[in-house]
This record gives sequence, C-alpha cells and structure tokens, in this order.
Amino acid sequence: MNTNIEGIRIVNETLKDPTKPYLIQSIKTNFEPINTAINKYISDSKTQYENIIRLKDKIEPNDSSKNLLNNLNISVEISTHQDQYISLIFTKNIAIRSNQSDTTIYTLFFNNKTGKSLIYKKYSMGM
Repeated sequence: MNTNIEGIRIVNETLKDPTKPYLIQSIKTNFEPINTAINKYISDSKTQYENIIRLKDKIEPNDSSKNLLNNLNISVEISTHQDQYISLIFTKNIAIRSNQSDTTIYTLFFNNKTGKSLIYKKYSMGM
C-alpha cells in the first residue's frame, strides 16, 4: 500500500495460525540498507515470538493458561521532518498465553533523500 510519502510503502503480513497468529505492519523504502534493518527487526521479532511459544510449550506442557491466546502485533507510525527526514516508530506487542502483552518500541530515523540512517533505538515497556 502506498503512502503519501514518496518512496515509502506500507506492507501488511498476517498469519492466521491459531497457535501463533500475528499481524505485522512494515515499511518498504527505496533504500536497501533501511529495508535490511527493517526486515531484520521483523524477522528477529517473529523468531523471538515463535521461540518463546516453543519454550513455554516445552517447559509447561500442561499449563492451564495454554487456552489463552498467543499474539504478535507490530504496527508502524511514519512521521516526516523538514521534508527530507523520515521517522519510523514500530510498536511491538507480544502476548504469550496471556491477556496482557509486553510492548517494545523500535525507532528508525533516516534521510529520505540519501537513505542514510541516523538513529536506531529500542525501548521496552514490559508488563
């Protein structure tokens, strides 16, 4: 899906597997290094999510909370600065057999004219 920002497209990915569902909103740019950083963040997030589910199933196979849902949701907010800088704010919520989720914020700030990344930061707000 195109945005109103030149060279920035939103990509949605969904997995409807009831044991490990996810809804991921991501970004594609005209700059391969930025796309690589975003793809790594998304890939690492999915791997972490699946590993936590596997580990929890192995350690606590008869846990009564197994009936609660697993969920991974990543959304992105896009902001522009001075008509050439882009700020991407990814909000990741992970719930494993729980009605509560852990939230992590990942930001990426880059020049949309040159593709030069300026800032990568992660913030965690666990429950």
